[in-house]
Amino acid sequence: MTKLKFATTYSFDYSLTPNSIIECQNGDYIIVGKAHNKDSHSSAFAIRVNYKGNVIWKKIYSSPLPQFFTSIIQTTNGDLVATGIYYYSEYASDEYTWIVKLDENGNIVWQKTLGFVGMQSEGYDICATSDGGFAITSLFYNGISYKTRIFKFNNEYELQWDELFDIGVAFSIVETMDNGFMLSGAINTLNSSLNNIFILRIDSNGKKLWDRIYSEFIDSDIVNSSIIEMKN
Repeated sequence: MTKLKFATTYSFDYSLTPNSIIECQNGDYIIVGKAHNKDSHSSAFAIRVNYKGNVIWKKIYSSPLPQFFTSIIQTTNGDLVATGIYYYSEYASDEYTWIVKLDENGNIVWQKTLGFVGMQSEGYDICATSDGGFAITSLFYNGISYKTRIFKFNNEYELQWDELFDIGVAFSIVETMDNGFMLSGAINTLNSSLNNIFILRIDSNGKKLWDRIYSEFIDSDIVNSSIIEMKN
């Protein structure tokens, strides 16, 4: 029987929506997501706790416009890197993919936004890569169709490649054993909603190897997904 080790509630003067949690290399945990304040717009938050759930630090990252985290990883070098969404205006859909490096105390030491004015870009998931870098999957919307945009950075935080795939929206990305990537998401095939699951396989340079679309969920709206690679 599984035994509960601890259960803890963490509170701010905000309403919190956690989007991602990781275990750090030293056994700590970091939770990131969106903080809602009734008197202002959404902000990003991060909480670091030890192995017993006791808070080490907690941060709210405020800005003049909404921003929040969707996913966080620790690279093989030990860096903490999060992705999310950064609004560049007060209008809905005026969004960039947001990438942030945090130090061990939760302070922002580097950040970057990626996108185009007039196009919607939202960072959804990030994965650490075996070369010490990371890859991000993001939504890209040009006003006509939803696409998946993938960014690959090296361990010096330099963009190595940027690829766009016209296959729907990938919500999750993992590095595979051969240093390529697998993504899962949803695609609109009925011009109504994101209602079919897909997986996309790409190589280490971001080139498509194959994809599969699963239509068993055609009567459902797919709003999120996650993918792992198993030991086999």
